[in-house]
Amino acid sequence: MKKILIPLVIIIVLFIVLKVMQSNNPPVEGESGTLGSEAEENQKEESDAKPLSAEEIKSNEALVKTYVTANINTLAQTKADGGSWTVSKIEFVPETPMAQVSYTDGMKSRQAIFDYSVSASGSVSITGFYDVMPE
Repeated sequence: MKKILIPLVIIIVLFIVLKVMQSNNPPVEGESGTLGSEAEENQKEESDAKPLSAEEIKSNEALVKTYVTANINTLAQTKADGGSWTVSKIEFVPETPMAQVSYTDGMKSRQAIFDYSVSASGSVSITGFYDVMPE
């Protein structure tokens, strides 16, 4: 029992020492473990975020609609048979950064759900785009 216990205690102590050292010396930008300036800025914005007004929500939804409509052929997981995809409808899930899009190529229709974010500068980012089923 002592033969197993001593190495286990040593490993735990080393782990704790490494964690303490990492917390006292955060990585420099560009090193492993850093978020990078843009990600750090977005994280700061999220932590300082206040609830959006109805006007800001509508504005963000308009930005997302424009972005998805312009980029549906890149976002869609399947290639269009009839040339290119066209967005027919986007519905936003209240109080969440999610929406459902319906799109067609004139021959077949598809639906997908997606997660989005809008930065303070108005830049739209789609973090997930998942086909759910044909209409």
